[in-house]
Amino acid sequence: MCAGDGFNYFWRDGVTYREPTAMPANKYVGLLIKWIDAQLDDTSVFPVDMGQPFPHAFRAEVAPQILKRMLRVYAHLYWHHYPQICQVGLATMLNTSFTHFTLFVTKYKLVSDTELQAVKDVIKILA
Repeated sequence: MCAGDGFNYFWRDGVTYREPTAMPANKYVGLLIKWIDAQLDDTSVFPVDMGQPFPHAFRAEVAPQILKRMLRVYAHLYWHHYPQICQVGLATMLNTSFTHFTLFVTKYKLVSDTELQAVKDVIKILA
């Protein structure tokens, strides 16, 4: 999956894909959705009992990894599908969702500036 020139994203989950693997965006997104779902269902990652703490590495590792991968999907959508998104009348929804997403990840420093480079122009426009 890619997002314009110079932003190629490879899938690696450490289980089925032990090495970074190139694949088309639809497969990357499908694997990402399944991977995020598995993270959400894992009670050692996302506790469900009141008072049970999140894992020590949650803020530094788990959340940033999930959000970085979600950002890559936004980047791909803006670079490769934005005209079609506009044609079907979903640009406002995408832009609103992305604005909230970027405000959250930048406020809490959950995604690196390097990862944000693929969508820096979009962020400027929507600011």
